[in-house]
Amino acid sequence: MKFKFLYLCIAAICVFNIFSCKEQEEEVTSSPSIVGTWELYKVHGKFYVSNRYERDTIIFPPSGTSTIFIMNENKTMMQIYTENGETDTFSGTYTIIGSTLVTTLKDPTDNSTYTDEYDNVYFSFTELNMTGYDPNKTYPD
Repeated sequence: MKFKFLYLCIAAICVFNIFSCKEQEEEVTSSPSIVGTWELYKVHGKFYVSNRYERDTIIFPPSGTSTIFIMNENKTMMQIYTENGETDTFSGTYTIIGSTLVTTLKDPTDNSTYTDEYDNVYFSFTELNMTGYDPNKTYPD
């Protein structure tokens, strides 16, 4: 009788363990991507005059303005600038080479295109940082 009770307990524990086990969900591990929607939060400006450091400052967008960048997987992008309810939308392309981001956007007002280059590009799941310069990195003032 003792063995029947022992076997019954072992069987009950096994059945309990089998039904209490939950299949583990596969963890999704993805790396950060520049693809997505980014909103300009602040600009950290460092100012140099004739290659001599002058000052730096943090500039927040004025109230009533917003700048949103939409980066697509197919390397196209949009920049949407809104000021006091009026919106300008620029569209174009981007490429990332190493830690350099190159954007080419078309101005909707006069159909001209302009290219900007940003160095030290870093992005995580929640933030995008980069270093921008004056056009051609040559402006002496």
